[in-house]
Amino acid sequence: MARRHRSKKRHPTRSTSPYDVRWDFQCDLHGHTVASALQKLENDLKTFRRRKAGAVVHVVTGKGDNSPGGISVLKPPVKKALSGSLAPLVADFWIDDDGGFMVRVK
Repeated sequence: MARRHRSKKRHPTRSTSPYDVRWDFQCDLHGHTVASALQKLENDLKTFRRRKAGAVVHVVTGKGDNSPGGISVLKPPVKKALSGSLAPLVADFWIDDDGGFMVRVK
């Protein structure tokens, strides 16, 4: 009898929330340059971390529908910052289907 090979399970995509939570605060970065958006995000995360540790912040970067090429200008640098320079403020984050991120602050 031939052995069946189990297919490897794929890792779940981060396009939906791994938590059943509602966000506590929204940080809208529309209309900002990359530099000013990252500064605003850092300030908002620090402020909300002091107010309510463990809170979820909805970071709106936009889907890029109005950007040249239809690609979001802010999404890649924000993602890089959340896993890099802003990591000390972030417990977890995931991509939101509506053009942004959900960020749980430490």
